Amino acid sequence: MKKNRAWTCRAGLFGMVWVVCGLLAGTAAAEETQEDEEEAATEVVIVTGTRLDGGDPTARVLVITAEDIKAQGASTFEDVIRSIPQNFSTINSSNSLLFGSDLLDANLGALGLGAATANLRGFGSKHTLVLVNGKRLAGIASQAEQLAANLNDIPTAAIERVEVAYDGGSAVYGSDAVAGVINVITKRDYRGLELSARLENSSTGGHGRSTSVFAGTGWDSGNVSAIVSLRQSDPIDTAKTGWTSNDYSDRYGGNQDYNLVGTAYARSGTVALSRWGPASLILPPGNDGRNAQPGDFVAPGPGDYLDVIPADIGGSVDNQSVTLSLLQEFGGSDELQLRADVLWSETETASRVSTFGFSSILVPASNAFNNFGHDVYVGYYADTEVELGLVPDVEQTNVQQQFRYVVSATYEFSESLRAELDFSRSESSSEGDQYMFAPPSTRVDDDARYERLIALIASSDPGQALNLFGDGTGQNPTIAEFYRSFANDHDETHTRSFEPKLSGEFWELPGGKVGFVVGTELRKEWIETPGDDFTADYIGTPRPTRELTAYFLEGTVPVVGDGNSRPLLERLVFSLQVRNDDYSASGSVENDESDEPIIIDARFSNTVVRTAALWKPSAEWDVRVARSEAFKTPGITQVFGGTTRTRQSNFVYDPLRDPPWVSAIQTFGPNTELSPESSVNWTVGVEWLPEAVEGLQVKAAWSRIDLEDRIASSSQLSGLLPVEVYGNLPQFFVRDEMGNLLESITRPVNIARRADERLDLEVSYRFQTDFGTVRPRLVYHRVLDMFDEAVPGGGEFRFYGESVGVDKYKVSANVSLVSGRITGDLWIRHTPSYINNDYENNLFRQFPNERVDSRTTVDLTTAYQVDDNLRFRFGGRNILNEGFPFMLSSSRRPYDSQRVGLRKRVLFLEMEYSLGMGQ
Repeated sequence: MKKNRAWTCRAGLFGMVWVVCGLLAGTAAAEETQEDEEEAATEVVIVTGTRLDGGDPTARVLVITAEDIKAQGASTFEDVIRSIPQNFSTINSSNSLLFGSDLLDANLGALGLGAATANLRGFGSKHTLVLVNGKRLAGIASQAEQLAANLNDIPTAAIERVEVAYDGGSAVYGSDAVAGVINVITKRDYRGLELSARLENSSTGGHGRSTSVFAGTGWDSGNVSAIVSLRQSDPIDTAKTGWTSNDYSDRYGGNQDYNLVGTAYARSGTVALSRWGPASLILPPGNDGRNAQPGDFVAPGPGDYLDVIPADIGGSVDNQSVTLSLLQEFGGSDELQLRADVLWSETETASRVSTFGFSSILVPASNAFNNFGHDVYVGYYADTEVELGLVPDVEQTNVQQQFRYVVSATYEFSESLRAELDFSRSESSSEGDQYMFAPPSTRVDDDARYERLIALIASSDPGQALNLFGDGTGQNPTIAEFYRSFANDHDETHTRSFEPKLSGEFWELPGGKVGFVVGTELRKEWIETPGDDFTADYIGTPRPTRELTAYFLEGTVPVVGDGNSRPLLERLVFSLQVRNDDYSASGSVENDESDEPIIIDARFSNTVVRTAALWKPSAEWDVRVARSEAFKTPGITQVFGGTTRTRQSNFVYDPLRDPPWVSAIQTFGPNTELSPESSVNWTVGVEWLPEAVEGLQVKAAWSRIDLEDRIASSSQLSGLLPVEVYGNLPQFFVRDEMGNLLESITRPVNIARRADERLDLEVSYRFQTDFGTVRPRLVYHRVLDMFDEAVPGGGEFRFYGESVGVDKYKVSANVSLVSGRITGDLWIRHTPSYINNDYENNLFRQFPNERVDSRTTVDLTTAYQVDDNLRFRFGGRNILNEGFPFMLSSSRRPYDSQRVGLRKRVLFLEMEYSLGMGQ
C-alpha cells in the first residue's frame, strides 16, 4: 500500500539529511575546540500578535517554552495544545472521524483520520489561527474547503516556544484570528549537535517511540541548522479504553432503550424480499448457506445481531519531519540579511476504524446459493471470513503531508529604519483510503472489475459464486476480490503569500521611541482535488481560489517611561493596529441551459482596529486594557456550490410533525448573501509582583468576545428558536396551503451573535529551600457566560457546562523543583462535572440528560542531568491511571473523547545528548 511506496522515496531524503546533519555536527564540534572570536549571527525575534520589533507590551500572550513542554511530559504538539485551559479539543487524533455537534466545530467526515486542530474558547477551529514563525500553514482540506491547520504537521522536536495571543489577532493577521492566535517559533541559528530518543508505554496500548537530531553550524556572517525527527505510535486498543459493548441496558436497570446494538451486522446474511423491505429472514446458527432452502430461514431475533466494536481508535501513526533554517548576512555592518526556513512533515495513519459490509445487495435467482427461485436483497457482514483469513480486516489509511518554505530579506537603512520582504508558500495534502469488503460500484470500480464482481454475485457455479446466505464458513475464496479501496479522497490546499513592510522607530518621547510598522500582504489560497471532478462539478471551477490584498499599520507610543515617570505613573504605553482586508473569490451556484456553471464573483472587505494600553502605576503592578476587532470571511463552499443539490427523499425532517420524517424535496446549497463574521474583543489584565514577597506573582484577566453574524448551518436554528417558529421559516421550509412540507432547504446563514466571557487567574510563588528552588503554581480558568442568539431578541441559548459545549471551568496546579542536577514537575489537572445532553435533540433516539462525573489526573516528570552533555528524563502523564467518567456519547462510546486522552496512563523515558555551543 502507500506505506511501502512512501518509505522508498523517503529513504533517500532522510539519508541525505542525516549526512548533512553529521557534517554540520562535525563542523560545529571542530569550531567548539577553537577559540571562537566571531560574533554570532543576529537573532531575528518573532513575537506573536504584532510585527513590531521587540513586541507589543500591551499584548496578553502566554509563552510555552520547549523546556515547559518537556516538563509537562508532552510528546506531540497536540498534547501541548490540549494542555491550554482555553482550548477545547473538539477535533483530536481519537475522534477526528466522528460527527459531533457543529455548535463548536466543523465535522471532517469519514476520511478525517490523523487530524487534530486547536479550538480556543470553543469557537471552532476555523476561528483559531495557527502560525509557524508568524506565517500561515495551509490547512486541512475537507470537501473543497480549507479548514484549520493540522497540529500533527508541526513536529514537537522543532519547537523553540509556543506563543498564544488571547486578544484575537485580525488587526495583525487578518481573517480567522477571532478567538486567538497560536504561533509556533521553531528552533534555529544553532551551533552544535543534539540527540534525543523517547519511549512511551500507554495503558491502552498506544505506545510511542520518537527520536530527533538537531545539528547546526555557523560562520561569521551566517548559520545553517537542521532538525530531523521520527515519531511512531501504536493504535489504541478499544477494549482497553472501556468500550467493550454497545449494550448499556444493564447500567440502566435492563432498559432495552439503552441497548444500542444495531441491526447492521448479523452473524449470517439477512434476507429481504424487496430492496426497501425489512430484513426478515436469517439462517439458524451453524448453517453455512451452501444448501439452504427457503424453509430453513427463520425470523431474526436479538441474539442474531453482532455487537461490533472498532478494533482500535486513532490508528497507528508514523510521522517524519525535516526542519531547515538558513541565515546569511551581507555587508560590513550586516545591513542585508537573508533567511530561509523550510518545514516538511509527513504523517501516515492506519486504523481498523470500523466495519462495513453489504447493507442491501441484489442477489439474483441465478446465484448458486439462492434457492428462493427469485431475486432477493441480502445484507451481509464478513466477520467470519476475516477470522478465517479469506479477507483482511477493514482498514482506513491517511497520508498527510505539509511542505512549507519562507524566504525573507531584511535591509537595515539605519538603527531606526528597516525594510523587510517575505515570501511564503505552504502546501498541505491529504490522501485517504477506506479498504473494505464492499459491493460492486461504478463509482470506484473500472468496467472490468465491476463486471467481474457482478458476475461472481450472479454465478451459478458453487465453486465461484459469492455466498451471502450462510455464516461464512461455506464461503468461496473469490470473496477476496470484493475487498478493495472503496472510498478514497485526495485533497490539496495551497497558500502563497507576499509581504513587504517597513518598520522602525522615530520621534523619541520621554517614555521612549515611537515604533511603527507599515506594509501590505498579497495572499492567494486555493484547493486542488487531483483525479476527482467533484470540486469542478460542485463549485464550478476545478481550483477554487481566494485572493487577498491587505494593508496594515501598527504603532506603539510610550508616553511615560524612565524619563518622565511619577507616582502612580511609572510607565504608560499606547498601541494601535489597523488592517484592511479585501478578499475575492469566484464560483457558481447554478448552471446555464447547456449545463455549464454560471461563474459569479464574491467580494468581502473588512477594516479592523485594535487599541490597547499598558499602565504601570508602580514597579509592582502592570495593567493592560485592549479593545480589538476581528473577523472571519465565509468559506468557498458556503458561498458557492450545489449545482446538483436537490433530491427527493422519503426521510426529510419536518420539525412540525410527529414522527418528523416525511416525503419531500430536500435541498442543500450555498448562500451568496452571507456576510463575514465580525467580533469585538475586550481584555483587561492585571499582573502583581509584590516587592514585600519576593517570588510571588499574581495574574488576573477578564476577557469578552461579542461575535456578530456568526455563520452556521440553518439546521442549527432548530436548537435556538421555538419549534413552531423554526418550522415555519419560509426560507427553509416550503409548505402547501395545508401546512404539508414540500421542500426542506438547508444552507449556511448568519445568525445574530455569539457572546463569550471568561476569567483567568494564575498565582505562583518561587522560593528557596535547603534542597533547592521550589515553585508552586495554580491556574484557574472560568467561563462566566457563553451563549448564541439566533435573531435579535430571540432568546439566549447557553451551552457551557454541557457535553455539546465547553467546560464551566478548568483548574491545574503545578509544583516545580530544581535541586542541583535534578528537576521535577508535578501537575494536577481537574475538569468539572457537566451535563450529558448528547441525545437531547437526537432525531432518532432521545435519552434524558444526566450528569457526568468530574475528573482529576496527576502528571509527574523528573529529569537528571548526568553531565554537561547528557540528561535523562522520565515520568508519566495520568500516572494514577485515572479512568474515564461514564458518558454515553452520540458515537456510542462510553466516554467523552473531547475531554479525555484515550492513551490514559503514559509512562515515558527520554534521553537527551547535546554537544556544541547552542543558539
